[in-house]
Amino acid sequence: SQPSLLHHEATNGRRTDIYGNCGAISRKPTSFGQSVKWTGIRIRYLDVTGVAIFMSATVLAGAAGQWPLGRASDRIDRRKIIAIACTGAGAAAAAMASGLLTTPTQMLVASCAFGMFAFPVYAIAVAHTNDFVPHGEFVESSSGLLLLFGAGAVLGPLSASYIMSQIGPQGLYMFTALVHVSMASFALYRMHRRERAPVEDRTTFLHGLEAASTVSNIFEDEEPEQAPGSEIAP
Repeated sequence: SQPSLLHHEATNGRRTDIYGNCGAISRKPTSFGQSVKWTGIRIRYLDVTGVAIFMSATVLAGAAGQWPLGRASDRIDRRKIIAIACTGAGAAAAAMASGLLTTPTQMLVASCAFGMFAFPVYAIAVAHTNDFVPHGEFVESSSGLLLLFGAGAVLGPLSASYIMSQIGPQGLYMFTALVHVSMASFALYRMHRRERAPVEDRTTFLHGLEAASTVSNIFEDEEPEQAPGSEIAP
């Protein structure tokens, strides 16, 4: 039998302005601050193999960080987790920009800390937004969020490259730190402006790999209704 499809309703195109402002806004800094890491990675002290290890370890740390931060966001206000994660990412980026880390090992540890805190923000922001989106309108709200993410992914490297041209390579991580600290401040601000979503309306967090693994997630997880006279013979 065929799964039941989601029904689309025409709207005024401002869903992301209505539902979960913190979730919508945090998607842009997520791409704005993280995309620059791969376009301007500093290779001081590292050869080609070292750069590969540096990047791989950061991504793996980000994958590992999704489970504890995501599960914590199911239990307490997601905006608080976003603020904590962005603060941690900002602190790690600031440490790399400070010039106090002078060995490859120190840079690797700081980069792993950055990945562990920064990469889960994307999925937590989606979960926070979905807490406020009425059932059946997830696809439409996601389209607006993806547009914000794409805009940040384009503008982030352009802004970071300009700053680096003015103050040097350390400007990359200074810019990244500023973006994440700004997001943490905004998340705390929103906590005082709006109550968290009721427990019964909250969605379950799905880490990025699981949420993006198959298109079957867009179908409702319920038994389809059978048309009259269409009983299946035993």
